[in-house]
Amino acid sequence: IDATLSVGINDTGYDVKFFGATASAYMLWDETADDLILAGAAAISIDATTDATNTTSGTFHTDGGVGIAKKLYVGTDLDVNGTTNLDAVDIDGATQIDATLTVGVDATGYDVKMFGDTTGKYWLWDESADKVIAVSDLQQTGTITVGVDGIGYDVKLFGATASAYL
Repeated sequence: IDATLSVGINDTGYDVKFFGATASAYMLWDETADDLILAGAAAISIDATTDATNTTSGTFHTDGGVGIAKKLYVGTDLDVNGTTNLDAVDIDGATQIDATLTVGVDATGYDVKMFGDTTGKYWLWDESADKVIAVSDLQQTGTITVGVDGIGYDVKLFGATASAYL
């Protein structure tokens, strides 16, 4: 073939199947589904190296969504504009947050636990108790304010003996 090849006509097509050297590996244009299918060991490889800067640039772009049934590996930065919904996150490296971190919404919070370097030491924001629980030593530098202007609260400092406090 040394000229244009057409299979079928507009609105009336045919399946076209290309086989590879590996058993059960093929590329199929499925005219009924209007889909290009890579089956078996067949894969698509795009070797161009154009970096993306928006949704219409880069080596590969699509106007529709992308469904991925297996693991996604990103070899460099991942830039996501908009809301990202992640069911579970496991971050193995450092994390930098450059804006406000919000956990939950007003009147519906979540526990937040931060661990230290010593076994059994942590800080916990307990959402159901609405308080911070520090299971660690506490060092305060600066002023501690209890209450607000004109409204104070009792402060008890407990000692090592049961029921002993200031």
